[in-house]
Amino acid sequence: MTSKVKEVILGLSITIILVFFVIFGIRAFYKSPSHEDFCPIDKYERQILSEEECIQLGGRWQANIPKPVDNDIKGWCDAQYTCNKQFNDIREIYNKNVFIIAGIVGIITIIIASILRLTSVSAGLLGGGVLTIVFGTIGYWSNLADFGRFAILGIALGILIWIGYKSFNKKPKK
Repeated sequence: MTSKVKEVILGLSITIILVFFVIFGIRAFYKSPSHEDFCPIDKYERQILSEEECIQLGGRWQANIPKPVDNDIKGWCDAQYTCNKQFNDIREIYNKNVFIIAGIVGIITIIIASILRLTSVSAGLLGGGVLTIVFGTIGYWSNLADFGRFAILGIALGILIWIGYKSFNKKPKK
């Protein structure tokens, strides 16, 4: 196996392992909210046939919409409406925090990659840093406004172009 092939394999290996390391590190130290903590299954097992009962349970009555199971009842209860809303609000905060954590780790990793001189390690860290930022962004992307998406992509593009220019525009020593 040639030296270049080994360098590429090492760089790819560092990229993959770094991303998994960050993902599982976040999961180990910052637990994701569980849907069952907000909407226990046993609380919503029974059929709810009236608007009053639905509202008492924290649900939302869907009037004049016959549920396919029973067409005599002119409405149905979205029993998990309130708990789903609470869960989604908490999950949004969690995803935002993961986005921030992954972004910071990714940026620090990219900066370290730009300083290192060993090509395979530097390339692996650069790839891992970029993918770590992508991982954090994916979970929070739908909650970001278009301007936020534009800004994140612009900053990432600028940093990568700067690193490319600094890393690959070196004049050979004579």
